[in-house]
Amino acid sequence: MLFRKFREEDFPCVLEAYYQAWGWEQGANPLLRLAAARFYVADMIATSDEVIVAEENGVFQGLACLVDPLLRQGEDDSVRLRFRKVAAETLGDLAQMEGGKREVEFMEQLARSGKRLEAQLREQGIGWDAELLFLLCAGHARGKGMGKAITGEVFARLRSVHHSGTVMLKTDTHCSWQFYPKNGWRQVACYPWPEAEDFTAFAFTRPIA
Repeated sequence: MLFRKFREEDFPCVLEAYYQAWGWEQGANPLLRLAAARFYVADMIATSDEVIVAEENGVFQGLACLVDPLLRQGEDDSVRLRFRKVAAETLGDLAQMEGGKREVEFMEQLARSGKRLEAQLREQGIGWDAELLFLLCAGHARGKGMGKAITGEVFARLRSVHHSGTVMLKTDTHCSWQFYPKNGWRQVACYPWPEAEDFTAFAFTRPIA
């Protein structure tokens, strides 16, 4: 297994993996589903300090996006800025599509629920030194230990710049959230959406060392 930095040419593979995993959320309209996937993936890349790609024999296996200023030191911002532009343009396209306004509102609600989770952590006196912003496995790699392998690489990189500390992540019931408590993460906050009875957002933490 090879772990390396994200390159722009990886974007179609990441987009396809996201589309397979969460495209159902946008219903039957394929253009809407693709635009929503394009926005979300581009926004994750643009927001991250480091993006790690896993590949095997030249085939994309998965990706992790990290927020950690220590990992960002000395990094080239050109890819990040490029995808910030892609995210902004795609968000504008989404707003003009039939059903797109609903998707934009959903993403805005996701952002608000993330802020609520962070507020809960601060109220509990829980801090964090880094955030696992996004974890994605390609469809052909799921159920084969790929998520565990990628998070192992994530923690190896975090330990290279932190002697101790905590990493945090936010997830929800539309994701495979059960993966985290099974792999050393502790649930520290939750936020059931009042707008959707079947949707709850969670925050988990795990020691870096």
